[in-house]
Amino acid sequence: MKKAEKKYSGLERKDRMMKSAFCLLFQWIISVAVTGASANDEIQEPPLMSGLEFSAASGLIETPFTLDSGVLSQPVKTTDPVLGGRARWRVTIPKTGFYSVTASVNAPSTSENSFYIDWDKESFPVTWVIPVTKGFESRVARWVDQNTGIWDPRIWELTKGVHTLIIRGREPNTLIESIRIEEHTGEIRKTTKQAKEVLVTLARLSDETVFRVPAGQRQLFLDDYGISKIENLERTMHQPTKKGAVISRDRPWELDVQTRCVPAWDPTVERFKIWLIGGGNTCYAESKDGIHWTKPMLRQKEFEGSLENNIVTVDPNLEWGENAIKNVVFDPDDSDPSRRFKGLLGIDGRQPIVSPDGIHWKRLDVPALPSSDESNLSYDRQIGLFIATLKWGGPYSRSQAIWVSKDFETWTCLEVLFHADELDQKLGAENMRARLADPTLHHPPTIDPANCQVDVYNFGVFRYEGLYIGLPAMFHRNRSDKIMGDMGFHLVQLATSRDLTTWKRLGDRKTFIGPSTVASGAYDRTQIMPPSSPLIQGDELWFYYTGCKYRMPPVGEINNCAVCLAVLRRDGFISLDAGETTGTLLTESFIAPDGNLFVNVDASGGDLRAEVLDKDGKVLAISAPMKGNQPRGKVRWLKGNMATLKGEEVSIRFTFHNAAFYSYWIN
Repeated sequence: MKKAEKKYSGLERKDRMMKSAFCLLFQWIISVAVTGASANDEIQEPPLMSGLEFSAASGLIETPFTLDSGVLSQPVKTTDPVLGGRARWRVTIPKTGFYSVTASVNAPSTSENSFYIDWDKESFPVTWVIPVTKGFESRVARWVDQNTGIWDPRIWELTKGVHTLIIRGREPNTLIESIRIEEHTGEIRKTTKQAKEVLVTLARLSDETVFRVPAGQRQLFLDDYGISKIENLERTMHQPTKKGAVISRDRPWELDVQTRCVPAWDPTVERFKIWLIGGGNTCYAESKDGIHWTKPMLRQKEFEGSLENNIVTVDPNLEWGENAIKNVVFDPDDSDPSRRFKGLLGIDGRQPIVSPDGIHWKRLDVPALPSSDESNLSYDRQIGLFIATLKWGGPYSRSQAIWVSKDFETWTCLEVLFHADELDQKLGAENMRARLADPTLHHPPTIDPANCQVDVYNFGVFRYEGLYIGLPAMFHRNRSDKIMGDMGFHLVQLATSRDLTTWKRLGDRKTFIGPSTVASGAYDRTQIMPPSSPLIQGDELWFYYTGCKYRMPPVGEINNCAVCLAVLRRDGFISLDAGETTGTLLTESFIAPDGNLFVNVDASGGDLRAEVLDKDGKVLAISAPMKGNQPRGKVRWLKGNMATLKGEEVSIRFTFHNAAFYSYWIN
C-alpha cells in the first residue's frame, strides 16, 4: 500500500505554567559547576559552586541579551529562536535522575513574559511563561508538563555528568536574575486512563496496514490512503465560491462581528445558532435557513443602561476577556440535557463551559486550557472526541497546539505543535510580492517581502468522512516589530491528517480561502479566520468564516469585520482529474460492506466507469458509463452487482476521461 506523506514539520513540545500549578518537589542541594561555553563549545574548567541557585550573569551571554546589574534581559522582541539572545551554562549533574529548573524573574506584562529554554541542544521545544499580576514583580518561573495533560512543573530526565542549560530570549524586558535546579524525587505523572484510550483510538484511525471502507463513509482523495495505483490523473485543489457577508454589524454594541464557530442546528427550536465575538462582547444570533439571521434580545447584560441587546454572558459582572465565549459546539450525545452546548470561555486561557440552549451558561469545575487569544473547537461525533486548537508560541511565532477530550472535562494535549516552517517563509515572501503586484487587492502598510514572516494564527480542525481536515490561517507579516510587524494579511490553507498528529499540507500550500478585491466592497480583504468546521447542506459544504477589511482599521472605520459564507461542493476539497487520456484509479483491496456503490463525479465532458475485482484481479462486476455532473451518482451495473458481494475481498478500478472525481462510497 502506498503510504500517505508524513507531516511537514517535526513534533514540538511546549510547556506553559498556570498560577495554580504546583507539584511536590523535594529540593536537594546540588553542586553546580558553571562556566561560559564558547560558540565552538570549547569548555573551560568550571568553577565549583554550591547551593541551590546561580546567577544569570555567570553564563556565556550573547547579544541581543544584555546584562544590567547582574540581570539578564533582551531589549528587543523576537519570536524566532534563531534571532534571540542566547545564554549558556555548563552544569554538573551529580547523579542520573529527574530535575526541574526555575528562575527568579521580572516580567512587566502578559505580552512580555516568556523566553525559550532547553538542555544540551537548541531545538527549544519549551517556553517559560511567567504569570504577571502586579507589573514588575520578582517571581519564580515554572512551567507545566503538557505531555501528560496534567498541570505539573516540567521535569527533565538528566544523566550524571556535565550538561548545558541554554536560554534564548523571546520577548523584551523579561528579566532573569538567577536560576535554580532541583531534583524531583516525587512521582512522575503518568498518562491518564482516558488519555491512553484517546491515543489508542487515534492510532487505530491512522493504521494503514488494513484498508477499510465502512458503509456510508465517503472515500476522498486528499492522501494516498486506500489507493493502490494511479495512472494519468492529477490532483486538483478547489476553492469554495464566496457568497458574501451573512452577518454584519447593525447594533451599536457590535464594534466588530467575527466568529470562531460553525452554526449549530438546535432541533428543539429548529434554528441554527451562532456566537459572535468582537468589540468587547459575545453576541448571539439565530436563523432558520443559515442565510437570514436575527439577533434576539437576551436581557443578560447592560449596554449603556439597557438590557435590550443580544449580548450573551456567563456572568454579567465580567468584562471582555474573562467573559469572551469564543468557541461553541453542539453535542447531541450527552445524556445530560443541561450540557447539550459546550464552549470555551476566556481570552487568556480557555475555561470549559456548558449550556442547555447556548444562551444560559455555567462553568465546569475543571482547569482552564492554556491558550492566548486565538482558539478553535470541534466535535468528532464518530468517536465522541472534542478537539480544541490553542494558540501557542512556536519556531516561527504563532503556532497551534491540539488538545482532545472525551468528556469535555479531562483534556489531553497531543505531542504535536502545528507550526510554520522554512518553506512557509519562502512561499510567504512570494505571496507578499504577488499581493503587492496586484492593484485590485488591499496592500497592508509597510509589508516587505524581504522581511516576511509567516505563522499559524488560527487552526480549524474537524472530522470529515474518516479523516481530519485542517484550515490553518497563515498570517503574513513583517518579521520586525519595529516596522509595524503586525500589519499583515491572512491566507487560509488546507491540511489533512488521519490521527491529528501527522499532518500533510494540501494543494502545494496554495490558498483555499483568500482575499476579495477592494472594488468588490467585500469584508474579507485582509484578515480571514477559518471556521471550526463546515456545515453540511445537502450536496454542499458551507464555510462560515470571519472576513475583515483591515488588520488594524483606520480611525472612523466602525464596520470592519463580518461573518462571510463560502460554499464548496460536498467532498470538493481535492479531485482526481483526467483529460482526454483515460485515467485509472485502483483501490486497495477491502472487505465489501452491504450496499450499492455511489460516486461523486463531474463528468460533464466525459464519463466514468467502475469495475469490481476479486483478490486475484478477476472482474466480478462492470458498470455502465456515468455521465454528467453527479454529486451522488448511484452506479448502474451491466454485469454483476456490488450489492451482491458483501463480505468478499474486493477492489475497485475506476477509469474515466474529461472528468473530475471527488469520492466514492458504498451505502
